Amino acid sequence: LPPPATVTPIPINNSNTSSAIIRSSSQTNSVESQKPDIEDE
Repeated sequence: LPPPATVTPIPINNSNTSSAIIRSSSQTNSVESQKPDIEDE
């Protein structure tokens, strides 16, 4: 069986959870996009 985290689906109806995931993804993408810029400089 997959780990409990995978077994538990994220409720799309929960706007708070969805927005939190979007924020987390956005922050991660921003950090990753900034790293190459710093390395180039």
